[in-house]
Amino acid sequence: MRTRHFALGGTSFNVVAASGSEVLWSSNIEVSAPILSTAGSAKGLRLAVALSSGSVILWVVGVSKPIAEFDGFGSDGGSSHHLAFSPNGDRLAYRLADGGFALRNAINGKLIADLNHNSAMVHRLVFSPDGSQLGSLFLEDNNKHTLTLWDCTDGKFLGSVRDIGSEVAFLADGSLIATGGWDNALKLWNRNSEDQDLHFIETPDRSSLESISCLAFSQDGILAIGSANHEIILYDVTKRSFITTIPFLNPTTLAFSDDCTRLFIGNADGVVRLLDVPTIKASPQTLQESSAPVSALVFSPDCSRLVSGSEDGIIRIWNTSSTSEPIATREGHSSKVTTIAFAPNGGQFASGDTNGTIKLW
Repeated sequence: MRTRHFALGGTSFNVVAASGSEVLWSSNIEVSAPILSTAGSAKGLRLAVALSSGSVILWVVGVSKPIAEFDGFGSDGGSSHHLAFSPNGDRLAYRLADGGFALRNAINGKLIADLNHNSAMVHRLVFSPDGSQLGSLFLEDNNKHTLTLWDCTDGKFLGSVRDIGSEVAFLADGSLIATGGWDNALKLWNRNSEDQDLHFIETPDRSSLESISCLAFSQDGILAIGSANHEIILYDVTKRSFITTIPFLNPTTLAFSDDCTRLFIGNADGVVRLLDVPTIKASPQTLQESSAPVSALVFSPDCSRLVSGSEDGIIRIWNTSSTSEPIATREGHSSKVTTIAFAPNGGQFASGDTNGTIKLW
């Protein structure tokens, strides 16, 4: 296990690598102001730290000297959504003090663009799964959101839509977007290849889709919708038809396996379930329940394992072929687990929490 720890609120940056009880290397880096937010790239190669002074510092893991340091960061409380790497790790986005955000090359730290298409403050930054687009969500005065899309290559403005909810999901290639929220109906959008603008496609006709708690796309175009009416709904966006509905209380988290055969569901009561998508089991298998809400989850690249994180800081590892109980439990976090990511070969995974601790297992 390797652990990399950031002292949020402090002015030190402690990096430790260990195997079991043996410390392989350790480095403590002093920074000039309290740390507000941290982010790690999916492959665990780069780390970014945002300071209360407005600085953002970019590091390569294992190297004490940073790649670069930038000014202008702004946050309303150190939200993890204000500092983010793209899925492939080559882009870094962060919110600016003026309400806009910056997009940078995460390899060399070079600025790609300072972006702002709205007078409101950025509420959330969301990359498409292929890393080609960046979506910025702005919270408007009417408590609804505006989603603006940007090209991650050069920061070019791609289009925007208003009056949507806070939940956003991209199809794997970024060509289709689903939006929804607690008081906003599900809507589907695409981008026209000629004008590159966002175009409304449809609002699927179903009353339970008027209040959405979570969204997730499979790579083959199945949209999983967590409804505040205590349902999980599967919708085929290609055929524009509903597949099935599964009763499930208070859904908060959804994730498809890369091979599109499994759907993991978590809720606010700590219940986790695994659905076999091809056979559309009406009663998905219930995994071992926990007392804390599920806050993060991910499948291994070969889909043989599933890792879930909870608000109590506990990590659980599951074998997807036999899910009656976890095959292992990790208790290294002292706060809510916010992110989990596997290495490309599936041999390790990283987890991060709200205290800024990032662990490699």
